[in-house]
Amino acid sequence: MLVSASYWSKAGSIYFFSVWKMYIGPSLSAVYKFSYVEMLFFNMSAAILSTILILYLGKRIFSFIGRKKSTKGFSGRLRKILRLWHKFGFYGLFALAPIIFGIPIGTIIASRLKTPSSKILFYMTLSSFVWSNIFYFLAKTGLYLVEF
Repeated sequence: MLVSASYWSKAGSIYFFSVWKMYIGPSLSAVYKFSYVEMLFFNMSAAILSTILILYLGKRIFSFIGRKKSTKGFSGRLRKILRLWHKFGFYGLFALAPIIFGIPIGTIIASRLKTPSSKILFYMTLSSFVWSNIFYFLAKTGLYLVEF
């Protein structure tokens, strides 16, 4: 079965947006009338791949940056991150990261605060799965109400 270029461009846009903000990809999936399985595949593969890339390539990038720059004390950015970490905690970060910060930023924050990689991957995947389902079904319901 041959799939059209239009399908792949839609799938690519869903994949791209799911890397950064988890609510855009599932909503686009509903608008493009993708099935639930297609939505899960494109959104979850984007979330998992971006988490893995940040975890394993990010360590090399941070070690390279760390050699070039030595900081004394806390920077303003680090203070903001620590304030968020103390306010929302470990589980709050993973619950909010896919929709507020984005998956790469949430992964960077967690890895910089010495969370084990396996724990980051598991909870980021779980959170992305939950948010994908919520936004997909909200978008489907909204489209149904508009058509009704």
